[in-house]
This record gives sequence, C-alpha cells and structure tokens, in this order.
Amino acid sequence: MVRKTTEKTEDATVALTETEDETAALTETKFSKDELLAIPSLTGATRDILSIALSDTQKYTYNEALKEADKFKGGLF
Repeated sequence: MVRKTTEKTEDATVALTETEDETAALTETKFSKDELLAIPSLTGATRDILSIALSDTQKYTYNEALKEADKFKGGLF
C-alpha cells in the first residue's frame, strides 16, 4: 500500500520507493491462490482467469501466476 501524501517532493520520492518495494515483494514472494486473488490491483477479468487457471494447492509468485493465466488464455485475448 502506498502512503498517501500531499507533502513536498521528498515525500513523493518516499512513496515511489515504497511502491517499488511492494512490487519487488510481489514478484519474489510466493502466494496461495486465495492470496493472489485478494490483490487489489488485479482487474476483474484477470482475477477470474486466475481463479480458474491456478491450483488450490500450489504457491506462485505474482509473475508466475500471470504466466499461468496467459497459458490458460492460450491467445484468446
């Protein structure tokens, strides 16, 4: 979650750094299917595809989950 701020430019740099840290954590940490589906930045369509494409028993990094969704779609859209 990014800290909301209306302070000076220095705080904008802090917010950007926090966002980069969260992105790095998403790409390196393994998540269960339910944890991935709870990520607020996922669109409805992506969330629906992930709910079908991912196994309930496996853990995935964010990027691995997106690759599984792409494999499931098979070029449909």
